[in-house]
Amino acid sequence: MLYSELKTEVLSYFSLSKIHGRPFGPWNNVDPPLNPQGQPKGFCVHHEIQFLTWHRPYVALFEQEIYKRANSIAKEYKTDSEAWIQAASDLRQPYWNWADPSGILPQALLDLFFKDSVTIGPASKDGAESSVSNPFCLYHFKDGERDGFTTDPPPPVVDWPQTLRYPTSKGPEARSNMTKFNTMLNLEGDRIRYDTERLSSLTTWKAFSSDGGKTTNSLEKIHDDMHDLIGGIFDGGHMSRIPFAAFDPIFWLHHAQIDRLTDKWHNERQLWAPDAGSFLSLLLCVPVAH
Repeated sequence: MLYSELKTEVLSYFSLSKIHGRPFGPWNNVDPPLNPQGQPKGFCVHHEIQFLTWHRPYVALFEQEIYKRANSIAKEYKTDSEAWIQAASDLRQPYWNWADPSGILPQALLDLFFKDSVTIGPASKDGAESSVSNPFCLYHFKDGERDGFTTDPPPPVVDWPQTLRYPTSKGPEARSNMTKFNTMLNLEGDRIRYDTERLSSLTTWKAFSSDGGKTTNSLEKIHDDMHDLIGGIFDGGHMSRIPFAAFDPIFWLHHAQIDRLTDKWHNERQLWAPDAGSFLSLLLCVPVAH
């Protein structure tokens, strides 16, 4: 439903994802900020103290749209309709806890990230099982959606018709490499978990958000590492290329985890970003759900 909407619709998956980067341009009649050369850039903020506070309303906007669509769909169910309406009402943006002590990537999650389709049942509208495209696997770009991806030199994402993780080539025939994805994440899982656990030792917002400490990485550095581990370390896929990262469905699970860790640290330290409110105007979103 969200994936099928056109790029001209302000709350389609494509339009929501492009807020984060390319193709650079207005969103919801708001022009993007300019770089020092006076050219448009993405709305997103990275490697600055506002990194976490910018991405929080961004993830909330996406959550709001998932919530609205889930509630609309639930009303169409004929089997156990009350239960599905309640489930949709309770729905929130899921997160991927890649710092879980039991492991960074359990088999069930690996399957979720790479299976082309999933079976839904008896949750389909008529109570029967049905097979549907797996929304966590990839996003297929529609005609014209990659037109604004070109740079000099053009990146391979221009030729890829769908989002990729550890792409097998730079050409349009490329596919994601699940084996490399699984191998690299499990090799680095202990380090990611250790770095995440060490975040509680940081005592200022600046250190926690972006600067880190003498022996501890910041949350943004962990975030950056995970982007590379998800997309691919060298010549990676969309998640490794920040201007294109939000098109990969994993982006939203990853950033929900970032927001969860932000909230956890905030509750422990009772500290928040200085002047955070002034930076919400960078996004200028529709009101988010509470």
